[in-house]
Order: sequence, then structure tokens, then C-alpha cells
Amino acid sequence: MNFKYFTLSIALSTGLVACGVESKNEQNQTTNAKTEETTPKEPKLSELALKGEQLFQANCMQCHLISKDALIGPGMSGVAKRVPSKEWAKKFINNSQAVIKSGDKYAVALYEKYNKSVMTSFNFSDEEFESLWQYLEEAGQ
Repeated sequence: MNFKYFTLSIALSTGLVACGVESKNEQNQTTNAKTEETTPKEPKLSELALKGEQLFQANCMQCHLISKDALIGPGMSGVAKRVPSKEWAKKFINNSQAVIKSGDKYAVALYEKYNKSVMTSFNFSDEEFESLWQYLEEAGQ
């Protein structure tokens, strides 16, 4: 009889341990699912903005961040709302010195604020500028 009870207790113990392992796995899966639901995901960029992101990374990120923080030049977070207009931004990006020399108050203020750092002239095509602007609007919100 002792052998039967011993075998039964081993079987029950094994079953409880196995159930406990399954419960831990289920708990981990539930925890992982909750973490994935609450972890903020970066917004997906449109196809046009993805092209602009490539331009930004190749030409702009040496001096600018997509945040409010300044590097050499101002942070690009909210830039689409800060500059006088989209057309102004295109002129400034393509030739900042010409805009500054024209006496544009906003351009001169930027130039003064950032230690008279001269921004490279890029002469982006209309298509390139549109993609860059789209990226700044989407990623720099």
C-alpha cells in the first residue's frame, strides 16, 4: 500500500509542477501581450516621408535633431509650425545665406541665435523638398 501512495503522490506532484509551469508560461505570455499593447510605437511614416527621412539622415542630421533639442542648429520638432511658411523653409534650406542677406528678420534671428553658423545650401529639387517637408511634418510633431 505504501508504494501505491508513494506513486500517487509522485504523480500528483508531477502534475502540479507541470501545471505550475504552464501557468508561468501563460502568465509570461499575458505579461508580454500587455507590454506590447502599452509600449508606444513610433508612428508609421508615409512613403513620401520615408524618402524625406533618407534625405534628412544623409544631409541634415549632422546639425539637426528630430526633437526640440538643438545640436548645431535648431531641433526640428514642430519646425513646420514655427517657420513663417513652407515656401520660406524651401528658400532657407536651399540657400540660407541669401535669405539672411535679404534682411529677413526670422532668418537673421536664427543665424544670430545659433552663433552665426552657416547652413549648407542644398538646392533640393521640388520633389526632394516635398519629401523632406513631409518627413519634418510627420516625424517632428
